Amino acid sequence: MNLTIQEQGDANNYFIVDTDTGKWIASIQMNGELTTPQQLSVLRKCTSATDLYDALHVLLDSSTAPEWKRAIAMKALEKAGV
Repeated sequence: MNLTIQEQGDANNYFIVDTDTGKWIASIQMNGELTTPQQLSVLRKCTSATDLYDALHVLLDSSTAPEWKRAIAMKALEKAGV
């Protein structure tokens, strides 16, 4: 799944789109307290979550990763509730 942000033209309204299928998977309305660049920064973090999740699992499965890195990966996954 490759996610991207699509602005809707109305202030504070965005779609998160799966670029593999071209379909939107979420509609998000921000409350307007953040500037547009700040809103996009938050949304980029959301859309990168699936890639980060995959990377954390690769790190956990790596027998060559130092234990401290594996501990950080595990903490992040636990915080995400997975």
